[in-house]
Amino acid sequence: MKPQNINLTRPIIETLLGVPALRLCLLALGGGLFGPLGGSPAEGCDRVAFSVTEQLPLGGPSLNIVVADFNNDSKADLAATNDQNVIVFLGDGAGGFGPANTFPAGLLPRGLAVGDFDGDGNPDLAVANYSDVSILINDGQGGFKVPVDYAADNSPIAIGVGDFNGDGQRDLAVLNSQNNDVSILLGDGAGHFGPPTNFPAGDLPYALAAGDLNGDGNVDLVVSTYGSEEVIILEGDGLGNFTTVNSYPLGGNGSNVVIADFNGDHHPDVAVGVFNIFPDNHIGIFLGDGAGNFTPVSGIPAFDPQGIVATDFDGDGNLDLAATLYNVPGILVALGDGTGGFGAPQHIGLPQHPLPFGLATGDFNGDNKPDLAIANYGNGHVSILLNLPTVQIRALDPFAFESDGNRGRFKVTRNGCIDEPVVIQYSVSGTAKSGMDYRALPGTLTIPAGERFAAIPIIPLGDTLEQDGSTVVVSLTTEPYYAVGKEDTATVTIYNTR
Repeated sequence: MKPQNINLTRPIIETLLGVPALRLCLLALGGGLFGPLGGSPAEGCDRVAFSVTEQLPLGGPSLNIVVADFNNDSKADLAATNDQNVIVFLGDGAGGFGPANTFPAGLLPRGLAVGDFDGDGNPDLAVANYSDVSILINDGQGGFKVPVDYAADNSPIAIGVGDFNGDGQRDLAVLNSQNNDVSILLGDGAGHFGPPTNFPAGDLPYALAAGDLNGDGNVDLVVSTYGSEEVIILEGDGLGNFTTVNSYPLGGNGSNVVIADFNGDHHPDVAVGVFNIFPDNHIGIFLGDGAGNFTPVSGIPAFDPQGIVATDFDGDGNLDLAATLYNVPGILVALGDGTGGFGAPQHIGLPQHPLPFGLATGDFNGDNKPDLAIANYGNGHVSILLNLPTVQIRALDPFAFESDGNRGRFKVTRNGCIDEPVVIQYSVSGTAKSGMDYRALPGTLTIPAGERFAAIPIIPLGDTLEQDGSTVVVSLTTEPYYAVGKEDTATVTIYNTR
C-alpha cells in the first residue's frame, strides 16, 4: 500500500484534470535541498548555472509556455497562457523582452502548442482550453488573429502537433482527461481543422508528445497518465488513426513527457515526470529500441516534477534534462552522459517564483547556450533564467595596514561551468585614494579556466594615509557573459597601524 502523504499538489491537479486529486503528495523541504547531490557526468562541464534575470507579468496563473520566433526577426519570443488568454512577449535577442501582448483564447487554457497551420511560414498557436480548442493564426508581426474554436472531447488537458495522416499539413492531437482519450483533428493546411476522431489513451491522461517511435515514417504518440499511472505508446498508421501497442507502469502519477535520443543510438527515448509517490518522485527514463519498444533505466530523483525539456545545456554534445519542481519551488537540471544515464541532479531554488509549472527552452541572449522560461502558476509571471554563471564578491581579508604592509583581499566567486575563463568587470570607490593609499586596481578580474574564484588584493602603499580607517569599495558590474548575484559589493578598510 502506498503511504498517505500531505496533499500539496491538489489545487493544480484539480485545475488540470477537473476532478479531485487521486494521490497525496509530501515534499521534503529540509536543509540542503538546493545543493549538488553527489557526482556529475565524466565529460563536459560539471555544473551549469542559471541566473534569474526577468519576471514577465501574465495577469493570471499560468500553466503553459512555448518559444518561437513570432515576428520573423530571428530572435526567440515567448507565448504563455493565463486563465483565459495567450500572452506574447517579443524578445530583443539580448535576454530581454518587450511588453505583454494579450490575445484571447478560451476558458482555462491547459495546453499550448506551436505549428504553422496555414502554410505561410509563421508559427501559429493551438490552445487546449477546458472545453474546446482555440487556433490563433499569426499575422507575421507577432500578433494573432481572432481565435477559431474547435470541439475535441470532454475536458481537453494537453495538445500536440504533427502530420498524422501524411499529407504534409499540421494536425492536432488533444488529450481529453474526462473521456480518457485523445482527439485527432486533421488540418487542411489553410488554418482549418476537421472534426475530432477519438482513440483510447488510458485513465486520466495528463500529457503527450509526438514523434516517430518505431521508424516507419509515421508519427506516433506517447501519453502519460495520472489515473492509471503509466506511459502509453500509441502507434500511428499514417492515415490519422492510432492504436495502443505498449504501456509501461510508472508507479506514480505521470506528468509531462518528452521524446529525445538520450543514449546516442539514433532511436527516440522517453522521459516522463512521476510524482505523488514521496520519497520516490522522479523523472522516469525509457530507452527505445527504434521499433516502438522501451526499457526503463535508472531515473532521476526529482521533487514533484512537472514541466520537462531536453537540450544540451553544458555544450558537451549530450542531451540533458531540466524540470520544474512545482511545490518546492525550483528547477532541476540533470546532465546526460550520452549513454542514457544522468549525473546527480542540480536543484536551483526559486523562492520568489512560486509554483513553477510550464517550462520551455531557447537561446534568449544570442550566446548559443539554451536558456529557460518558466510559467509560474503561483504568481502569474514568466521567469527568465539565462544560462549564465552568477558572480559574487566578499571581503576575504577585510582589513589592511600600512604599518606592516598587510594586504586586504576580495574574493570573487562564480558558479556553474568552469571549463572556460570568465572576465569580470568591477568599479572602485571609497574614501581611500587609489594610487596613493593603495595600489591602483585595473577594474577587471579573470577567473581562469578550471577555477571557481579569484582574488583582488588591496596593497597599501606606505604611510600616506590621511584618514585612518579609509575604505576601498569594489562593486561588480554586469556584463553579457555573467550575472551579478546579491553579494555585488564588498569593502576593505585600510588603517595606519595594526
